[in-house]
Amino acid sequence: LRRLKLDCIPLLQVHWPDPKRAFEETLAALILLRSQGKIRHIGICNFSSTELLKIRAWKDIISCQDSYSIIDRHVETDVLPILEGAKVSVMAYATLVHGLLTGKYGPSSRFSSNDLRSRHPAFHGDAFRRNLARVEMLKEIARRYGKTPAQVAIRWVLKNPRITCAIVGAKT
Repeated sequence: LRRLKLDCIPLLQVHWPDPKRAFEETLAALILLRSQGKIRHIGICNFSSTELLKIRAWKDIISCQDSYSIIDRHVETDVLPILEGAKVSVMAYATLVHGLLTGKYGPSSRFSSNDLRSRHPAFHGDAFRRNLARVEMLKEIARRYGKTPAQVAIRWVLKNPRITCAIVGAKT
């Protein structure tokens, strides 16, 4: 808190479930930190549907963050139905699929071994070819409305009423 120059962390999210301990143990520690005034809210990220089904204390969790885009729609079937009725904000990350939906990559694009895209399945083989075809459709929609493919992709995510925000990364 001193290093962050904060009195309280507004939102602390468990980025991945810990395979070595029950989530209830982690949640109990977070609730203690909240009762001490060190954190205000508790969130989770990247929990599978199986892990989400095990969570019983939804009253203590305010947010759930997961990947969601025109290409990666697993949230619609794996996450949102489980959260139905829970007062949990759903934050979408990777809404541009690591730049793929910006339209700047093509069939000849190559990625160095230290680039995340070199290991991401959306950028390989048949999946990459299918995704590039989707990007071409996205470009056409963007042209029709005077927008960029990225704007259309982000807007598509935000049109889902269960999505609270779309998180995007930028190099510039």
